Amino acid sequence: MSRTWTNEEYKLHIKAVRKISKIKDEAFKVITEKVSRNEILTDYHLQQFIKKRFKDLKLVTDVSPPIVAVDKNSSNPHYTPNAQRRTQIKKGSWVLIDLWAKENVKDGIFADITWVGYVGKQVPKKYQDIFKIVIKARDKALYFLETKIKGGEKVQGWEVDKVARDVIVKAGFGKYFIHTLGHSLDVKVHGDGVCLKSVITKDKRLINPGTFITFEPGIYLKEFGVRSEIDVFVGTSSIEVTTPVQKKIVAI
Repeated sequence: MSRTWTNEEYKLHIKAVRKISKIKDEAFKVITEKVSRNEILTDYHLQQFIKKRFKDLKLVTDVSPPIVAVDKNSSNPHYTPNAQRRTQIKKGSWVLIDLWAKENVKDGIFADITWVGYVGKQVPKKYQDIFKIVIKARDKALYFLETKIKGGEKVQGWEVDKVARDVIVKAGFGKYFIHTLGHSLDVKVHGDGVCLKSVITKDKRLINPGTFITFEPGIYLKEFGVRSEIDVFVGTSSIEVTTPVQKKIVAI
């Protein structure tokens, strides 16, 4: 079971949230500028930009680099480009950016977000349709947890996963949601606390006050994948979404 976090550690998480949110916005701006000038930009170049900004803002991460996944590569939730494997970002590209980092101090708590965008002013319906399902799953699970915590009820990790998963299953995409709804956050990006997991095995550990968890439902089709990730702080009688919440696809 993960420990609960002090007010100072909570503040360190919020500092990290603000910084990675800024970097996320900058990354989408880089796409806009490069594509509008017909300059070559690949997923690997954008990943390296994000890593540099981590360093500039005195953030650290774990051994895995940030995810920038373009078009069909976003079908793999753990895809990362490298110097030998890169894809150009251009008009009509679908882009998924997942970045996580923490303050470079002993008890820095990770922040972890995923956003998606389309390089074009009019986002095609195929992307919008899947995005809406993912967002509905995220928000319904969030409401479920919020209601339970406000009511003073105990909640196990698997219960929250099932709420989100049921939305995606009902929409006909259950087999394309291929990971858990979320994980705990602490000094490691995948913390030692409760996991929001209801498939194969159920995580029956309680979601305890004073801890951070992620909500990140996703649908991964052959052509493209969609994921939306937010961070949540669980209080004694309420919850707080500590990260920006994506409500529509970024039209780049």
